[in-house]
Amino acid sequence: PDLMFFDISVPRNVHPDVTELENVKLFNVDDLKAVVLYNQESRKKIAKQVEILLEQELIAFEVWCRSLEAIPTINKLREKAETIRVQELQKALS
Repeated sequence: PDLMFFDISVPRNVHPDVTELENVKLFNVDDLKAVVLYNQESRKKIAKQVEILLEQELIAFEVWCRSLEAIPTINKLREKAETIRVQELQKALS
């Protein structure tokens, strides 16, 4: 439409017959309420999807944090293995 009317007054000030004119669109309070309701519902759906995503990421983060507890043990095992490797190499070369 080339021309849009937004009649947000109560009672309405723009006569509904203007929509019979070519390239004219009329919006009123009820139309705007419908848009607001649609947007609210859309946001609620998106918020639920975000909550699910956050729960999944929180679980992944907690698993990662728990895995950090094993790092000192893994490092000690590597050091011990390296010590044994060096000792065995020295035995083999002597």
